[in-house]
Amino acid sequence: MSGSTPRVAGGARLSLLLGVVAAVGCAPLRGGWDVGALEARVPALESVGAARLGDLPPHFLPQQGNLTLFLCRWSTLAAIPVSLPADATATELELLRGALIAWADAGLGVSFEQREYVKHGIEITFAVEGRGRSVPKGAGDTIADCALGGGGEAERLDVGLRHASILLRRSNTDLLGRRVPLTRDELMGAALHEIGHALGFSGHVAPGASIMSATTESVRRAGKRVNDGEPFRDATLMALYAVPNGSVVGSVPLAPGAMARFDRLSTLTGNQRLDGPLTRVGDRSARIFWQSERGVPFSLRVQGWPSVIGRSRQIIFEANPPAELLMQRGDPREDSQ
Repeated sequence: MSGSTPRVAGGARLSLLLGVVAAVGCAPLRGGWDVGALEARVPALESVGAARLGDLPPHFLPQQGNLTLFLCRWSTLAAIPVSLPADATATELELLRGALIAWADAGLGVSFEQREYVKHGIEITFAVEGRGRSVPKGAGDTIADCALGGGGEAERLDVGLRHASILLRRSNTDLLGRRVPLTRDELMGAALHEIGHALGFSGHVAPGASIMSATTESVRRAGKRVNDGEPFRDATLMALYAVPNGSVVGSVPLAPGAMARFDRLSTLTGNQRLDGPLTRVGDRSARIFWQSERGVPFSLRVQGWPSVIGRSRQIIFEANPPAELLMQRGDPREDSQ
């Protein structure tokens, strides 16, 4: 049911801000693309500082023999639908709503609208531990899918984040193998961190005090500051949202075999009118995929992303089983030609 709860937006009744400024430092950037060229093209970055934006793994689109690299985030023209865990306690709901308010007031221009169910938006759930169920290795995991439109231009593609799924843990395991519930500060920090991923920063910054650090203690401290009512800012996410959505940040050549594999799957999925293409990227891998009405993905995965960008001629698209089967069987109409 839509719109049954209050809207969370910038200037909300509870302003939870955190002064987190991600220092650029001297550590090499991890994203594999030239952030300096983007800074020269986008004057707005001068006012917020590029921070560690260059650590962000770019999304990709194979086209005309090349791999076009681009950035993808949510539009700020409308509130982002968000669903909270149905089994959350009152305390957990308070913390999760506080994390959303902190991001809404962080200067990105985003706002959120809570709903009971979201198809296109951000979905937050708690992991069910035990009985062999898959749970995050850390305090949480997030996937965020970017939808590619049919248009665009040389420096900007028609794209936008469509759906993000956040899975949080309620406890961690200590050195003796015992479950220890997350503290309020740990849960707040984890929520802030994972929402940052859901907003489009799919990697982790190398050094600095950004909430997108992979350091558990740094994230916990950020959560404590927010719980204490201190101001919240993150220069790296502010830099991402200062850049026009879909900004192209590079183009690298693909080996002919990789391009042919993509072209074949693209044609076959188009013939079957599958939804896509969509892209999903992270610290270690990336994929482009289409999906059926039931949500079955037909994907081509790139291992070693984004470090493999510098060796783009060696990129191999690994098909998942549904995609491999589709390419083996082909389109029945091909046999009649």
